[in-house]
Amino acid sequence: MTKNVQCEVFVSKKVFEFVGGNFNHCSTICPYNDGIIIAWYCGTNECSDDQSVLMLYSSKNDVSKPLRLNFKTGNPVLWNNNNQIYLLCSYFVDNNNIKILSDKWKYCKLLLHKISINNNDLYLVNDPIIIDGDHLLGRCKPVLWREKIYIPLYDEVNRTGVIVSGIDLNFELCGRIGQNMIQPTLWVNNNKLHSLSRTFHSIYHYSQYSNSDDGQIWSEPYLTDIPNRNNSLHALNWNGYQLLIWNDTQSIQRTNLTTRVNY
Repeated sequence: MTKNVQCEVFVSKKVFEFVGGNFNHCSTICPYNDGIIIAWYCGTNECSDDQSVLMLYSSKNDVSKPLRLNFKTGNPVLWNNNNQIYLLCSYFVDNNNIKILSDKWKYCKLLLHKISINNNDLYLVNDPIIIDGDHLLGRCKPVLWREKIYIPLYDEVNRTGVIVSGIDLNFELCGRIGQNMIQPTLWVNNNKLHSLSRTFHSIYHYSQYSNSDDGQIWSEPYLTDIPNRNNSLHALNWNGYQLLIWNDTQSIQRTNLTTRVNY
């Protein structure tokens, strides 16, 4: 059963704006104590050499100074496990085959950090851990399942979903999903992992669904009724409900924001 959700569900009691550059994109958010941590990337343009990830901690009473990672970083993903904050992001690796700026996404490494908060300020706990794998990017939040964290990634060159699993700072390749499917979102239901993916340069203009009993072997994807010409989806649990948020794309433009609730 599904129904529409009133927009007040997502309206915060506190609103603030912080612009880190001309181009701001790919925000991620997670709770911490009585506040939230927010990360995104910004720069002159997407994939410019001054592009970097920024983070803020908004507590009950204050907003921290922004913490900026090194330049050439992007696509941050935050999560909280046992009150420890983790940040996954990409890092552009210099390559002579760059013809247009967006080609840089094809030459990325994945970096994993622990984040600490002291006196309302954010700090990097460790030197970044490099997750094995070439041209992998993150976009959607991970899920905790069977005492492991499962991170949905995607292969920017081969255009497939890629799942890695692990705990703390130790992750390894777990499984792959589909073809011409990127930016998978994950959720857990009935002791299974479920995934919906953004279709990319595909003849299919609807999101594709797949599921897995172990995170390694995934069912053959099939089309859903969710319109998708090239936009992300985000699944999450909220007060016992399963929510899916996506752009209801009627053409190449991303227009209406749509929410579906599963009971």
